Amino acid sequence: MDKRGFEKYRDLALFGRVISTGLVVAGYAFFGVYLARWMEGEGYPSWLVSLTPPGAVVFGLWQGWLLLSDLVRKRRQK
Repeated sequence: MDKRGFEKYRDLALFGRVISTGLVVAGYAFFGVYLARWMEGEGYPSWLVSLTPPGAVVFGLWQGWLLLSDLVRKRRQK
């Protein structure tokens, strides 16, 4: 297989990593909503309940940033 064939698969793997990062962020968003609904049922303060989904999304974005920045750093070192 020539070099271009391997680059195609490398691009596909990179695309998969970006998509999986988006799914990680979405998972944290859904978990934040689930956790907020549970907290509301348990009687937690409303300010804490309302801050839970955005906090989970920010945490998910941070995790996604770490994942993608690690990938970019590895590609630049090559």
